[in-house]
Amino acid sequence: MGPEDLIRLIVLAATILWSYAAVVGAEWARMLWRSERREHVTLVFDLVTGLLPAAAAYVLLVLAGHVLGLPSVVVFLAVVVPGGLVYAFRASLVDRGRTGARREQGRLLIALALAVAVVATRGLR
Repeated sequence: MGPEDLIRLIVLAATILWSYAAVVGAEWARMLWRSERREHVTLVFDLVTGLLPAAAAYVLLVLAGHVLGLPSVVVFLAVVVPGGLVYAFRASLVDRGRTGARREQGRLLIALALAVAVVATRGLR
């Protein structure tokens, strides 16, 4: 497995994570839309606090890449950002009881179908 194959694998993982982030993000937006107006600030605050670990990982990865002199560390940021979004959206949905095995299976299937469509039309560039 060469470096090009590793980059393609990371791009595929990032594509799947971005697709899943879009699906759970849409579910979170739907939950926000249907909630009462007074709950909006709480929901957004929960989302932002869920994004803090991803932001910390992003900063630490950039700093480690700079200190160690690793030019290819940027490739891994393509996975950290959508992974953080997935974590934040899912944490907010779990806190509100908007999860379950059947719901999660449906979200995953939609995300995989979306990722397959993206890869089929765009490729792994």
